[in-house]
Amino acid sequence: MRKLLPVVALAVLPACVGPALWFDAYAGKAGATASDMRSTVETARFVALVAARGRALSPYVGVILTDAEQDASAIEGAFDSIQPPNPRADQLRGQLDELLSKASSTISEMRIAARRDQLTQLQQIAQPLAGISDQLETFAEAHTP
Repeated sequence: MRKLLPVVALAVLPACVGPALWFDAYAGKAGATASDMRSTVETARFVALVAARGRALSPYVGVILTDAEQDASAIEGAFDSIQPPNPRADQLRGQLDELLSKASSTISEMRIAARRDQLTQLQQIAQPLAGISDQLETFAEAHTP
């Protein structure tokens, strides 16, 4: 049993998110989060473009958007689990949370449309993602060391 404890501890540690003790550390994590979400947003935008051109089937698009939705949710959850160290970080958190939430909900709407075989609507649903992507890129550049 004692030999199993270190193995269990190593398996659990990666699931923990470390605290950000200073604003700069928190801002760095926020910047990395914005960059990660931007990648997921761009995947969803690309799928919408491919679907609009008639080059993908609904089940395929649905699977990709399900994965993107899960990734977006995981990114958002991981960031929300980080304790902001001060009021200045609270403001930063509010700014990024708004972008993360918009991205997640838009990707969810896209997944629902794809699963309903409404591929022609994907580009219209995905339209806000262009602006969200730009905002995430700007945020990431401003807060990545």
